[in-house]
Amino acid sequence: MIRKARLFILVIFCTAVCGCGSSVTDSEEMDSPKHMEGMDQLLEGNTMGYAFSVYPEEERGELRLASWEEPLNFQVESAGTQRQFAIYFMCDYRQVPILIDGVTYDQFYIGVDGNYSGEYSFSLAEEPEPGKVHKLTAVMTAYSDVLMADQENTPVSTLDSLILNFNLSIGDVQEMTSFEKKAADAELLYDSAGSGIILNTYTDELVSKIPEKEVHVRQGEELTIQYHAGAFEENDFLMFITAGYEQMRLNGQDYLYFSDLPPKQMAAGYCQMETPEEPGRYEVIGYVIPQPFLESGLSDQHSSESYRFTLVVE
Repeated sequence: MIRKARLFILVIFCTAVCGCGSSVTDSEEMDSPKHMEGMDQLLEGNTMGYAFSVYPEEERGELRLASWEEPLNFQVESAGTQRQFAIYFMCDYRQVPILIDGVTYDQFYIGVDGNYSGEYSFSLAEEPEPGKVHKLTAVMTAYSDVLMADQENTPVSTLDSLILNFNLSIGDVQEMTSFEKKAADAELLYDSAGSGIILNTYTDELVSKIPEKEVHVRQGEELTIQYHAGAFEENDFLMFITAGYEQMRLNGQDYLYFSDLPPKQMAAGYCQMETPEEPGRYEVIGYVIPQPFLESGLSDQHSSESYRFTLVVE
């Protein structure tokens, strides 16, 4: 399902952050005039009940830093119910760690209860290639503490994540970084009334079918993933998959890239995903980003995510 990557809510009360040192930060309720001013500028009509933003945004979709260690900020807003959010960042479509209060995080989790608004300062933990304009992708997924395998009567969702995509300029640079643009080969293209992405693990035939809620695998093996992705007006898109909010390798790459596709055509096929090395249960989500290599920044691309399923690594 398509939606804009930046969605907002109008809420009456807000809360502030109580700390960032732990892997899961719990919120405390507190009225904040500063946050209330920001709330007045939020747009109505967001039925998700939460919002995510990264700033300062110099222009639409453009972030500029004097040095790579300079901090940026993100804001999380939530209303009405208890949720846990997982937040992570990608630089040039490869997941990278961030620093918050001197602590390195691959994923940063925030637990909220009721109405909440929190602002966080962060910086990159690794220096990107100097002299280039990079793509910085910020992902926030709600209900990150929920496993589909444990949900007997709850339908799986394709509406839990917000994705923001920016051009990140560091210093006085204008040249866009180079990307791996080798196009993936889909086995089938077909007309589709809707766009987005569906993943499953069926290998007997290509069928656009939601996945089983629980899939058992061995640690460190290659799992065959069936995908149905695309059907956008744009003729190219990028696909990546996470397990436990960590980016997985697909056919030995960070992502798969599809190009020169007819409009509204769905690409279907199979790819190999390397499963986690540690035993455990991991929520698997696939994402697609249309026109991922635009030279202009575009922070509200209509990115889509797949139905979730739980990968049980034994």
